[in-house]
Amino acid sequence: MANQIMITGNLTRDPELKYTPSVTAITRFTVADNRRKKVDNEWVDGETTFFDCQVWGAMAEHAANTLHKGDKVTLVGSISSRKWQTQDGQDRTSWEVTCSELAVTLGGKPAKTAQTGRSDDPWANTQPEAPF
Repeated sequence: MANQIMITGNLTRDPELKYTPSVTAITRFTVADNRRKKVDNEWVDGETTFFDCQVWGAMAEHAANTLHKGDKVTLVGSISSRKWQTQDGQDRTSWEVTCSELAVTLGGKPAKTAQTGRSDDPWANTQPEAPF
């Protein structure tokens, strides 16, 4: 990997899974990195940077099946920039990350799995089991 970046942020949309003609999975999603700064003992929102991300292979299929819009993730990958112009001629730059590592960050909102109360749900029992 030529360069490496670590980003923690929130998914701005659900991941999109596709396959190449050679049947290799690729999942694409966007992560928003929201910067906050302290001004006069008060935290205020700063600039937000958006990163277009892609994951390949088995990790792509896993990401598409488990991640959802709003999830907080931490990722490691190589970053590149792509410059382009809007229809009215304004210069823009987008940041693209090819992920080598990807994880849901538990410091964010709770995981999507709900406690169902089914008999096979280990969290369903409110009484601890007797030790004998």
